[in-house]
Amino acid sequence: PSELQKDKLKILEEEFEAEMKTKTAKIKPRVIGCIWQGFFNVYPEN
Repeated sequence: PSELQKDKLKILEEEFEAEMKTKTAKIKPRVIGCIWQGFFNVYPEN
């Protein structure tokens, strides 16, 4: 039983890590896009 639980935990960890990687990959462009939009919005005012 303990071996089964260990295997399940390993699978869950791997799935979680994979999910985190895909989420951060999706979030990064949006964050960069927001920053760039902010810069472009500032320039015309100056």
